[in-house]
Amino acid sequence: MPDESAILIPVPRAEELVGVYRDRYDPGAKAGVPAHITFIPHLTVADVDDAVALEAVVEKFQSDAESHLPMMSRAEEVWLMVERNGKWRKHTSFTL
Repeated sequence: MPDESAILIPVPRAEELVGVYRDRYDPGAKAGVPAHITFIPHLTVADVDDAVALEAVVEKFQSDAESHLPMMSRAEEVWLMVERNGKWRKHTSFTL
């Protein structure tokens, strides 16, 4: 039995832009969660408690993102992800 589950829309196209930030600042990325949008629409780039560190990430990301945004992507599938022992994996995908 998984510890948690989540339904998300993967956004592989965003990995080029946000992957390096997510790997460094988002624990979900390290646990196996891909760049995605959830049903309160957002894509987490960083999850940092320190306001000063977060401001530095925001400034760097804004500079890096200028040439990539706005980004258009088509939702082609929804994933059911499950977490067990701190690691997330895709359980099932549903084509839209």
